[in-house]
Amino acid sequence: MVIVSHETKHAYEQSGGSGKNFTTSLVCGNAAGEILPPLIIYPAKNLNPQWTFAGPAGSTYAVSESGWITKQLFSNWFDWFVEHTKDVSKPVLLIMDNHACHISIDVIETAKKNQILLLLLPPHCTHALQPLDTVTFR
Repeated sequence: MVIVSHETKHAYEQSGGSGKNFTTSLVCGNAAGEILPPLIIYPAKNLNPQWTFAGPAGSTYAVSESGWITKQLFSNWFDWFVEHTKDVSKPVLLIMDNHACHISIDVIETAKKNQILLLLLPPHCTHALQPLDTVTFR
């Protein structure tokens, strides 16, 4: 994710895959423009409480060694997503990239049980197909 001013016309950055010192933000919104609080993952072994100050309201914070999302972190987030979408009409369509950590038997079974359809974007196309590339936090 590249964080830029809401006035920016094209926000795209390609970076190498070294995996060190990345911070991951998992952002989820719907067609009505509502945005769920993000999951922010810092590269660390322990979460420093100072990193949670003044973030978007309701954000969830986590750590991983690389700062990238893991299967366990995504599974935890997905359980949270299910809880936050339990009162909406079903089925729910969740569009996401097909990163390996997003797909596990647990996630698929939970999605099926809760009438959540998983639509995976093709590899290496998220920057062009990303439905949330115009999200603005204010």
